[in-house]
Amino acid sequence: MNNKEKHIDHQDLINKYLAKEASKEDIILLENWVLQNEANKKLFIETKRIWTLANFKNTKSKIIINSEWEKLENKLFNDKNITKKRTGFFNQYYKVAASIIVLLSISFLLYFLTSNSGKQKFTADNSVKTSKLFDGSVVTLNYNSSIVYYKEITDKRKVKLKGDAFFNVKPDASKPFIIETQNAEVEVLGTSFYVDSHIDKPTIEVSVKTGKVAFRIKQGKELILLPGDKGIFNKSTGKLTQETNSNTNFIAWKTKQIVFENNNLSDVVLQLNNVYHTNITIASPNLNNCRITASFDNQTLDAVLNVIKETLDLRIENKDNEIKLFGDSCK
Repeated sequence: MNNKEKHIDHQDLINKYLAKEASKEDIILLENWVLQNEANKKLFIETKRIWTLANFKNTKSKIIINSEWEKLENKLFNDKNITKKRTGFFNQYYKVAASIIVLLSISFLLYFLTSNSGKQKFTADNSVKTSKLFDGSVVTLNYNSSIVYYKEITDKRKVKLKGDAFFNVKPDASKPFIIETQNAEVEVLGTSFYVDSHIDKPTIEVSVKTGKVAFRIKQGKELILLPGDKGIFNKSTGKLTQETNSNTNFIAWKTKQIVFENNNLSDVVLQLNNVYHTNITIASPNLNNCRITASFDNQTLDAVLNVIKETLDLRIENKDNEIKLFGDSCK
């Protein structure tokens, strides 16, 4: 054990890991500690089992083991450097460990209750992430977005959203699904829709794909949105408006299905930047009004750009994380 590991609180590290709040560095440190000897490994596995029973004994939910645990578990059980033979030392050790585990399980329960408070968080940083929620609904988070949901269902199903996401809500007329975001909320019974609530944007937008959605703000104003509708809340003016959603690609970031029908190149570039999270600019201003008609189904950005390049006879320069489009004006 090196000097750094001597100062590690392994109980706190295990607490964070089992509460799914451990960082990648925490997981590596925990793995190194568990792999030091058979006793550490056995204690960790037994502690995890007791913690699971203590925290989930009153629910019918199945425990979903995340990928980090699967990787760690596989490595532990397949590690040839750790013998599986029980010695007299280990038998004596387990008698002591059994009493320690009881105390640890109590601390785990307290940690769970104080740090999680019946909530769970999903975060998407540099990727699109799809997760199944407590009630069977499915949410797809866009880049730099997160959602917190309450695991206890009462008369309502509540979640809090930061960023933007597409929801496919499981129908349940007796328990409305409520999404809270900044100064607005969205209420549904069972439908699919998109919410864009990035804090740095001047508006909060809700676009409905199927079903019916109530979009309301704290001032008491409310809109009822149907498929094809879009509700827009202006944060600065407090105005809530409704319009037809003319953007057929509003969830292309999720599906990677993009359709352009005689669109301006400037609009095409804006859409591609949103879908692929890249930085495309039009270096020749006379190209802004060039028109594109094309459709793409789960194709790479390079493939899409190649089609646009050949269609408009463009020159593309990719440098310093910026893609520039050059060319002559369109006739």
